[in-house]
Amino acid sequence: MNEQNNFLMAVILSLAVLLGWQFLVTEPRLAQERASQQAAQLETSPQNMQQGQAPADAAPQIDSNAPRIDSATNNIAPNNNAANTTAPQVDSRFATAPRVRIETEQLSGSIALMGARFDDLVLNAYGATAAEDAPRQRLLQRQGDVGHWQAHHGFIAGGGAVTMPDENTIWQLASGNTLSQNTPVILRHETPEGVVLSQEISVDDNYMFTITQRAENRSGAPVTLYPYGQVTRSGRPATTDLFILHEGPLGFFGEDGEGLVEADYDDLIEDGPTKITTDKGWLGFTDKYWAAALIPPQDASFTGRFTGRMQGQLPVYRADYLLAGQTLAPGQTHEVQTALFAGAKTVELVDNYAEAGVTRFDLLIDWGWFYFLTKPMFNALHLFYALLGNYGLAILLVTVLIKLAFFPLANRSYETMAKMK
Repeated sequence: MNEQNNFLMAVILSLAVLLGWQFLVTEPRLAQERASQQAAQLETSPQNMQQGQAPADAAPQIDSNAPRIDSATNNIAPNNNAANTTAPQVDSRFATAPRVRIETEQLSGSIALMGARFDDLVLNAYGATAAEDAPRQRLLQRQGDVGHWQAHHGFIAGGGAVTMPDENTIWQLASGNTLSQNTPVILRHETPEGVVLSQEISVDDNYMFTITQRAENRSGAPVTLYPYGQVTRSGRPATTDLFILHEGPLGFFGEDGEGLVEADYDDLIEDGPTKITTDKGWLGFTDKYWAAALIPPQDASFTGRFTGRMQGQLPVYRADYLLAGQTLAPGQTHEVQTALFAGAKTVELVDNYAEAGVTRFDLLIDWGWFYFLTKPMFNALHLFYALLGNYGLAILLVTVLIKLAFFPLANRSYETMAKMK
């Protein structure tokens, strides 16, 4: 009888702790986050912009962030020429430059043809706050918005033999009008030397973009091209500062290499870049619920890097990778297929991408040191939530099942204690 009373009391106390945490800790924290987001939106509202007030986190131009090739080592190198400059104003041409719409069930937004950059992406299924009428969550943001993210891919020419497109280059839309699950788009650019570059962009039913980059050498001389991808983030993002949850630069670099790398925003500014060469993996930035991650080919060696620097008063962070150079003879073509994940970190989704070939992509979600316990526990809670529709009941049911699983040990312990009496 005493054992049953103790068990019932344990269940009641567990429920009281969960409800107390929800009302005393979680709800005030969410309210504070909503207030901060509303304040940030107010600072960058159209009214303020019309009055000539530049946002505090005015984004840098892409040319100050684009990787380049060190001619002495053929390694990726930072562009130090702009490291100590103030944040430049947004190019006025950018506002009227043409765009390609993104319209899927999960995503909406656009791709800027100026610079061929992913910089406008909204998650249709998620609100920016917990309010019922909250606007949809915006992940990638256009140049000039507070705390913007943007991603782009391209080639770097070794030795500067080819005039490659920059942030002001407007790519031509060669195929497609709107990017959706069933309709890819192709962007095209031809250099003055006769090198034809193209990007075929497709998207799946969720948050994974596939970018097929092609280069055709129509010039009269050999050229060496290095494929790259990068995600740039301006401004120090607000984080929850929980030691059990990582938010910031994140990547996985090979099963036999560095493995999971979690960098801090402040450390990138103070200690300098983190640079790793491996043969498979991914890298990018993660928030509590969202992430943008670059995925190079999983069968090719690449150099991944996290960097951070102050550009005027603005911190700028970047995750990028560089693939090995390919020398193209006149008339030769090279093709490389990479991917970009930009969306919500749902467990089932990232697990599916990991099973589909993205090395350890399940680690995009931070399960902590005891992931071998926390992830199965979450899966059990999620299963019972799907059946019962209530996480409180799911927690109680999991508690009961754990109690039943350990009942033989607990019963033996009770018997031993009774004999000791």
